[in-house]
Amino acid sequence: MVSLSPRYIPLVERHDCCAVTCLQMLLYRNGFGLFDQEQLAKFFDVRVNKEHQDAFNVRLKSFSRYNYDEGISTLDSAGKVNDFFHKNRINLVARAKRLSEIEDLGKFIESNIISGNDLWVEYKAHEIHSHDRLGGKYLHDGLIESIDTKKNEVVIIDPFNDHKPRIKVKLKTLYDSLSTKFGKETGFLIISKKTKSRRNLSMR
Repeated sequence: MVSLSPRYIPLVERHDCCAVTCLQMLLYRNGFGLFDQEQLAKFFDVRVNKEHQDAFNVRLKSFSRYNYDEGISTLDSAGKVNDFFHKNRINLVARAKRLSEIEDLGKFIESNIISGNDLWVEYKAHEIHSHDRLGGKYLHDGLIESIDTKKNEVVIIDPFNDHKPRIKVKLKTLYDSLSTKFGKETGFLIISKKTKSRRNLSMR
């Protein structure tokens, strides 16, 4: 098994804040401290259920319906994530990679973990969380912590309070959840340490 070191300290999301909770956890794992989840939600313009707006100390917009515009569109937010890193002088860079751009999912995950990169995954929950109160029919975010290539299995850090913080998922199930099987194709935000060449590129 190949695992990130240090591992994540699992945190629990507020309503519809799975994406920014993933950001909280990866920032903390990389030694950048603990950022306030509500302030991250405000910065990234997170949309929440209208019924839950009063549960926040900051004013957040409401979404239209589940699996449409709740939370944030994670893969489309790489630019805003990089803006956040730049604003807070965080030496990390984010880039999006959709499933169709990945030749071998297992090797992709393994090589990124070996490199110490964080894999922030946006997936359809249909099969992974089919047992929960929403029947799994929604988009969700998590973090890949480890992969066991012998068992073809990954461990996802899940911020949702109804689930275990660490869940084991078969690679085939993860592949299906990223594919067009249950809707639009999704994938990963790869978060890596900013190298000198990447710094120069971002200045152009």
